[in-house]
Amino acid sequence: MKQTLREYYDKAYATGRKAIGHFISIAARDRVVVVIPAFNEEKNIQRTIQLIHGTGINPRIIVVNDGSTDRTAEIARTNGCEVYSMDKNVGKSHAVFKGFKEAILIK
Repeated sequence: MKQTLREYYDKAYATGRKAIGHFISIAARDRVVVVIPAFNEEKNIQRTIQLIHGTGINPRIIVVNDGSTDRTAEIARTNGCEVYSMDKNVGKSHAVFKGFKEAILIK
């Protein structure tokens, strides 16, 4: 049975496992955009992206690589996401803001 994104995160938090930040979805010109701030999430990012694609809504996914030193950006790019990388870790709020700025640009 397929697990929904919400079920995945509820279970992750209930069991104390790490889940990737928070998802922020915005509607932009009748499209859904998902902004994922990520810092050293190479172990989780692919599964997260697969769960988003599994919703059937086919959103534009923006991953903001917040100064990761692992393969987070590479894995996200390989899975069809737009990736914007920060030079250093600036925190979730700055990464989310960067994602929002990129989301409102017409592509």
